[in-house]
Amino acid sequence: MAFLRRLFFICIEGSLQVALSATSLAAITYTEQQLAPDTDILLWVFFGTIAAYNFIKFATIAGWRHSSLPMHLRWIQLGSFVATALALWYSYRLGSETWIWICLMGALVVFYTLPILAGSTLRSLPGIKIFVVAAVWAGVTVIIPLVQAGEPLDGNVWNMAIRRILMVLILILPFEIRDARIDEPGLKTLPTWIGLDGTKRLSVVLGGLLVLLLFLDDSPTHHLVVEGLICLLAVIAVWRSKTDQPRYYASFWVEGIPILWLGLVLAVSGLAG
Repeated sequence: MAFLRRLFFICIEGSLQVALSATSLAAITYTEQQLAPDTDILLWVFFGTIAAYNFIKFATIAGWRHSSLPMHLRWIQLGSFVATALALWYSYRLGSETWIWICLMGALVVFYTLPILAGSTLRSLPGIKIFVVAAVWAGVTVIIPLVQAGEPLDGNVWNMAIRRILMVLILILPFEIRDARIDEPGLKTLPTWIGLDGTKRLSVVLGGLLVLLLFLDDSPTHHLVVEGLICLLAVIAVWRSKTDQPRYYASFWVEGIPILWLGLVLAVSGLAG
């Protein structure tokens, strides 16, 4: 049992679940657009997410000096190097136009993490943090898969990308609420700006906007219904969030909502067709 708990801890801290969630969102994009999934893209999303998230989370820990890291971080470090190598390998198999978007998303990750912009990071700029994260998720899970598939970036695609941004923003809010006690005062997160109640009410506004955009989409109805239900679940998750929430409430249960979303999409698609 102790081994399983440690394995679970490493999977969460090593960003394996968040990588599965990102890959699930990319797979949903293919399913909604009625396209065959591109294995190279899905594997790039999975390994690239591990590499990016671990870079963001752990790049400043002991400068990643191996000898000073605890054992579980050494394993995460090794896994991150392997994931980075695999992400690069799969990215080389992608098209030149796709690479333009990859470089754009990569630049946002670097600027988010490292103080390149006048000694500041995008994460430290008031009110910017969650919008950068949501934009990167939409780029990686909607725009890049469709660009690689040769699909035109028409109004329907941008509708989906905006909905994806709204969904990710809602899913980020439980993390913002959780971290309100430990975030630096100068970080200016949403809970410090508008309070916990204001943050929860914001989730309803974002969810309402997402539902409105669903009515402008011409994707199969069952996909839109599932997305509406997942949106409702995400909003409920925000309203149940507390600053002293259980340890894995956000980092496991909320983070796993996109995986549930993919499962429902595949199940409903099977029944519909």
